[in-house]
Amino acid sequence: MPRERRAMPQAPIWERDGTLGAIERLLSGAREGRGRSLFIVGEAGLGKTTMLDRARHAATGDFRVSIGSGDAAESSLPFGIIDQALRGLGFRRRSDAKAVRQPPLQARATRLYAAEQFVEGLASPSLILLDDLHWADEDSLALLSFLCRRIANLPIALIGTLRPWPAAALNTVGPLTNAGDASVERLLPLSDAGATEMLNDRAGTRISGPSARRAARLAAGNPLLLEQVATNVRRGRGLPEAGGDAETATAALLRVRFTGVSAEEMRYAQAASVLGTRIRPTIATAMAELPVEAGDRALEALCRGGVFRTDAPGWAQFAHPLLRQLLYDEIPPPVRERWHARAFRLLVAAAADTGEAAEHAARSGAIGDPEAVRVLTEAGRTALREGAIARAKQRLLAAAELAGSRADAELLLDLGDFLFDIGDWRGAVAACRRLLAVPNLSD
Repeated sequence: MPRERRAMPQAPIWERDGTLGAIERLLSGAREGRGRSLFIVGEAGLGKTTMLDRARHAATGDFRVSIGSGDAAESSLPFGIIDQALRGLGFRRRSDAKAVRQPPLQARATRLYAAEQFVEGLASPSLILLDDLHWADEDSLALLSFLCRRIANLPIALIGTLRPWPAAALNTVGPLTNAGDASVERLLPLSDAGATEMLNDRAGTRISGPSARRAARLAAGNPLLLEQVATNVRRGRGLPEAGGDAETATAALLRVRFTGVSAEEMRYAQAASVLGTRIRPTIATAMAELPVEAGDRALEALCRGGVFRTDAPGWAQFAHPLLRQLLYDEIPPPVRERWHARAFRLLVAAAADTGEAAEHAARSGAIGDPEAVRVLTEAGRTALREGAIARAKQRLLAAAELAGSRADAELLLDLGDFLFDIGDWRGAVAACRRLLAVPNLSD
């Protein structure tokens, strides 16, 4: 007896009827064994993640659902975002540290075909959701493109969300749509009518036409910012004054979330912004140099204020990436480097994943720090074994740069071999010259 299909939840008119229809068609095709990919493109705050939530709700019951999320400071693991989503469906890559090392291109091919074999074995309809693909690493994007071209006859629906910038993800999606392997839905700012209806619904009161239109223009039709305007109204703050450019208006609306926070709470939020969108509260407390009790109080207050949410034990997450970005961008670059260095040391001390610690080491500018060099080298070699060419290059080059004149022969030899294997002749020659300059070089 077929399972009852769950209908797409009824959406208000300010939500995206065209996109919801595209999601429904995608799911219907996957149920019948016609796999396809859909990419939802839009600026931050336009409702991309909301569309994924709608899709997940509609797929409940007859789909296996898994999600992978990208983040500017968290995309640290080889094939990170795609691997996260596939593991949610049961994929486990074979890892054998004693296996014979493969050339980088062969290791990548092995990884790609292992993922293809896995998805071909999925018997029941499966929904793969990939949020914030614009932060995905190059290796993840290569695997994404590879899989999207091979699911046409499989019961698989894949939905990814991305911003237009950084452009790497959008540049990956373009050829897929041109070849007919995927489709794209673009989310645009709400019309004045849609923005007015949403504002009145969320504010819980009727706002006059001129005031609503002014608020809609201030928020530039962005649903996230309209939510903030509605929150202001509910709390009796009234409508903010318009002024300045769109970026200034966005920052002003988001900064309201931090109105009335204490110095400790703001320091905690700034420390968390360096860690990424999703954080370990204990690490954020240590970074902010707060006692444990004060860190707990700060997180609790920031959750009440709508800055964070705590959906999983041991983790907290910014309520929206724009809040994290606002705080991070306001930290002066030299201070950011010091905070990344502190994050790196705390993560190493906590025995966190090497890839996560390596991301902060690379951003720390810790020239000559042997521990940073060690972690980056280890992360680069791990990426090499797994065929993550872009990640391996990034990590090994960063290790050699931080090591400077103290780079050891083994690191430079690995770097030179790797660059030679992938056809970067100039880089390989430069690495070999540095290798030959190492004092007391043995045979």
